[in-house]
Amino acid sequence: MNKIVSYVCYGLATVVMGSALVYYNFVDKKRPGVEVWDNSPDFTVATMAAENDTFKMTGNTYNLYENEGKVRVVNFWATWCAACKHELPDFDKFAKAYPEVDVIAICGQSGLDKDVIAWMNNPELDAQKNAWSDYSLTFGFYGPDQDVYGDMGGQGMWPTTVVVDEDGVIRYTSGNTLDMKGLEEIVLPLLND
Repeated sequence: MNKIVSYVCYGLATVVMGSALVYYNFVDKKRPGVEVWDNSPDFTVATMAAENDTFKMTGNTYNLYENEGKVRVVNFWATWCAACKHELPDFDKFAKAYPEVDVIAICGQSGLDKDVIAWMNNPELDAQKNAWSDYSLTFGFYGPDQDVYGDMGGQGMWPTTVVVDEDGVIRYTSGNTLDMKGLEEIVLPLLND
């Protein structure tokens, strides 16, 4: 009798978990509006920066619309995402090579700002972080009261990159990793428009 009860419990748990996975990965995915050629929604995020090789909140913000007139590359990443961390050095190289483009890497899905900063300041977790204080790109953070990722059309893919042209129009969005060459192929034609 105990085996039957166990099988029924496992079966119910499987159905519940499967239903949740289907709902959150397929049914609840489509957000209205934000696609390529749409006007980008505005957002403001807090910024993080290194001071004496230690990351902290700067007390400053980055606002997308305040930087109109420039091409903006917005990268969404998470501390748990290996692909995100892998591509950040290429975004930094791009930011250094093309200072006329705003490049911002935004983290918000990982928890509270203090948790993200603690992670970024822990050199034992990832050797790459030791070089982050030399990065030229802007690091941004949004809290639990915002959904910048969703507002910008994020669909559950990490990393996600959105490119906004000088007029505030979304010209590229993807949930795939990008390298320096890919960034140049997407962004450089926009600089020559």
